[in-house]
Amino acid sequence: MYNKLYGVYVFVIGMKITIFFKICGFYLTKILANDQKKGFFVAKYLIFNIPSYFCASILTKNSQLLENLSLHIEALIFASESPISLKEIRQCLFAITEEKYENTFIQNKITALQQKYLAAIFPFHIVEIAGGYQFLTKPSVGDTVAVLLQQKSKKKLSKAALETLSLIAYKQPITKSEIERVRGVNCDYAVRKLLEKELVQIQGRSDDPGRPLLYATSEKFMQHFGLRSIRDLPKLKEFREEENQIGDISDHVPS
Repeated sequence: MYNKLYGVYVFVIGMKITIFFKICGFYLTKILANDQKKGFFVAKYLIFNIPSYFCASILTKNSQLLENLSLHIEALIFASESPISLKEIRQCLFAITEEKYENTFIQNKITALQQKYLAAIFPFHIVEIAGGYQFLTKPSVGDTVAVLLQQKSKKKLSKAALETLSLIAYKQPITKSEIERVRGVNCDYAVRKLLEKELVQIQGRSDDPGRPLLYATSEKFMQHFGLRSIRDLPKLKEFREEENQIGDISDHVPS
């Protein structure tokens, strides 16, 4: 994309210079016809100044492209949920600019960004971790962020999340499509929330077409509900109303 824009930019500059020379040539001819000395000075000015103007324009554009490239690298690191590697950054930049950048070049850009975020005004910085780069909060604000995460973890599960958790617990391992087939609605959000709260985990892939992910309960699920194993889950028949009972179930509850 940048190559195409750059080509258009050079073409426009070239057209402007061509038109400028034609206009100057027209007036220069008239000047030379009347005053050869003045015409010599005008020609000298054009020869020495126009090329420098053209080169300065090209260099300015190149500088802008490089500056924008840093913004793209910064955006890639910011948007990535996990550490993003130099290879992944290079592939993304190639898709945007159609240019193959060396790892050293990208590394220098990242180093400059890291220096930028060392300033005390930023509560986060770019850290090299797990073979890639990621934005992380600085230790100075870690306690504040921990409070927020703790508050979020205390929020109750929605009815949809509880239904999804129940299906995973009793039918594990189970795919998302199987959960949706039982519930009759999309469960992307519910599954994501359960994964965030670490109540469920990914347990491999199914042999079905497309190899969908399999979900199962986690160790944290066992601890939260006080279970030693999945076999300790209440039996489904314990939740069913007794057959042949007379009256409403509330009639049998002692007051």
